Amino acid sequence: MIITIEGKRASGKSTLAEKITRGSKTVHASDSMFIGKFWNFLKKDTEYIIVDDVEDEELFRDIFDKDTIQVNHLNKKTFSMKTPHIILIKQYMK
Repeated sequence: MIITIEGKRASGKSTLAEKITRGSKTVHASDSMFIGKFWNFLKKDTEYIIVDDVEDEELFRDIFDKDTIQVNHLNKKTFSMKTPHIILIKQYMK
């Protein structure tokens, strides 16, 4: 599941994402953390990923719109995992 939260700066987008994920194993990331080849911040039991400052929503839909993903960790074995729920936070620019 991919959820997009869009709003003005300081309008409560991150607070809403925190409420949605409360009690879950959640990873916080920024848009730029997905540019590299290695995602050392992901663990196999991650349930949610909150991505702040999303600029290219389609990139994330391409990466996460599947049942499982392959995760490459630097100096560790690559593993496959169930795709976590994704919350994309975008700043409304108008």
